[in-house]
Order: sequence, then C-alpha cells, then structure tokens
Amino acid sequence: MAADVLHIEFGVPYVVSTGFFAVVLAAVTPWLVVKRPLPKRPDLRPSGLWLGLLLLVAIANARSGASWTAGVGVVVALVGGLVAARNARTVNFRVDARPPARA
Repeated sequence: MAADVLHIEFGVPYVVSTGFFAVVLAAVTPWLVVKRPLPKRPDLRPSGLWLGLLLLVAIANARSGASWTAGVGVVVALVGGLVAARNARTVNFRVDARPPARA
C-alpha cells in the first residue's frame, strides 16, 4: 500500500520504492530480533491463528472460484499444522528444568 501511494501520488516507480523499502527492512530487522532466551513453554496460539487465517483465505478462494489457489492454501495450512505439531512435541514443556531440592 505504501508503494502504491508513492507511485500514484508522487510518481515514484515501483522498482525504486521496492528497493527503498528493502533497505529500510534490512536496516530495521536487527532491532526486531528478540535477543533473549526463549521461555520453556512456547506459546502456540499464534500458530493456531495463522493456520486459521490460511484456512479462511483458502475457503474464500474456493468460494470465489479460484479452486487451484484454494487447494494450494489448504495444502500449505496442512503442512504448516503438521510442522507446528511436530515442533510442539519436541519442545521441552517442563516449566522448571532444575531437579527438586532434597529436604
């Protein structure tokens, strides 16, 4: 959308605005990276929300007649769900990894 505003309102070519936004994204990315240890129990709600959104888009594509795109969306959502479930099983779910103290 920002590239459209630059192109339509100010006459900036799409190639120039794409390059500009790529440089801005490359400059901002180091500050967006979380540099602290991850918690022991991951929050899986974002994965579920993204999978739900992918399925919603696939259903909308199917209703609009774009059956090939809907099929790709369903396959992507299923593969994403399988990867998320596999990774959820391999994560250590113990809240405290220290052995219990002896009395």
